[in-house]
Amino acid sequence: MKNLDLLKRLVEADAPPGFEEEVRSIMIEELKDYVDSIEIDMLGNLIMKKEGSDDDKKLMIDAHMDEIALMVRYIDENGFIYFDKHGWVDDRVLLSQWVKIHGEGVKVCGVIGVKAAHLTTQKEAQHIIPATEMWIDVGVSSREEVLEKGINVGAPITFDRGFYDLGNNHVCAKAIDDRVGCFALIEAMKEIAKDDLIFSVYAVGSVQEEIGARGAKTAAYGINPQAALMLDTTHATDATLTRRKGAPTELGKGPAIRFMDRLKTGFTGIMTPKAMRDLLVSTAKENSIPYQIDVSAFTWTNAATIHLARAGISTGSLLIPRRYGHSPSEVTNLNDLQNTIRLLTAIVRKIDNNFFTALKRKIQ
Repeated sequence: MKNLDLLKRLVEADAPPGFEEEVRSIMIEELKDYVDSIEIDMLGNLIMKKEGSDDDKKLMIDAHMDEIALMVRYIDENGFIYFDKHGWVDDRVLLSQWVKIHGEGVKVCGVIGVKAAHLTTQKEAQHIIPATEMWIDVGVSSREEVLEKGINVGAPITFDRGFYDLGNNHVCAKAIDDRVGCFALIEAMKEIAKDDLIFSVYAVGSVQEEIGARGAKTAAYGINPQAALMLDTTHATDATLTRRKGAPTELGKGPAIRFMDRLKTGFTGIMTPKAMRDLLVSTAKENSIPYQIDVSAFTWTNAATIHLARAGISTGSLLIPRRYGHSPSEVTNLNDLQNTIRLLTAIVRKIDNNFFTALKRKIQ
C-alpha cells in the first residue's frame, strides 16, 4: 500500500484524550495544500474545509485523533507511580506493559510492575488485578526523583509500542483505533482535492472520542452539516476464541457499514438512516468494493453524538475491522484500509442534490 510511512507516523504518534497535538500536526502537514481552510476549535478539534459551489450544503467526515491511555494519579515516597485509566482500557492487558509518561517537555519510559510468578500464590494467579492496584516503575527510588524527571500528577501516559508489519497485508500497532481512520481521511481528501463538488466537505480530526465522543459532538454543532460520515474501527471476530454469531466482521473482507450500535449499559448509539444506508451500500456495489454489514449491541462511536447535534444529522459509519481492540497490539488488514479509502472517495463523488433532497423526510 502506498504511503505506508504516513500510517507508521500516525500510529507511533502519541495522542491521549485531550493531548492530541502530535496527530493534529501530522494531519495539518499532510492536508494543508489540499484544503481551502484549516482551523482548530475551542475543544481542539481540527476542522479542514474543502469549499463546494453551494456552501449551504455540507458534508462532515470525521475520524478521531485520540487513543486509549492512562494518567498519573499519585506518586508514592518510593517513586512508584499510580495511575487511572484514561479511556476504556481492559485491566487484563496492562500488567508488564512498557509505557511512556508525558512529563513537562519530556517522555519518560516506564514499565507497569507485575509480581513475579515465583512469589504469587495460586489464589493471586487466578485474580485479575485492577488497574487501581498497579504501579509504574521508572527506575528511581523516591518521589523527588520522579518530580525531577518532569513527571507530576495529571501527566498522560501512552503505551510504548511501535509499528510492525506482520506480512500478508497485516500490520500491528498501538492506536490502530483510530489512526487508520485518520489515514483514510487524509488520503481521501487528497483524492477529491481537485473535484468540483456542489457541497462543502469538512474533514474533522476530532478529540476525546475515547472518553465519551466529546469532540465530534461540538464539531458537528459548529459545522451544522446535513450529512456526516464517520471513520473508525470495529471488532474483527475471526481470531481463535473470539468468534461471535452477533459480530461476524472479519479482516480482509472490506470495510464495515454499520446499521446500528448501542452501548450495552445505556441507550447511547445510532440507527443509521435509510437514505445514508442506501448511499453507502449502493456505492460499494456499484464500484465492486467489498464490504460487510455491521450491527453491534456492545459498542458505540462518534456517530452516536454527531447524529444528535442541533436538529439532527444524517450520519453513516465506515469501519475498518481490527483484532484485539483497545489493547497495545491491535491488528488490521491493509486491504481493508485501502478499500475504505476507495469507498469513501466514491461516496463523496456520488453525493448530489438528490441525496440532500432525500435526507428531508416528507409527510406522506
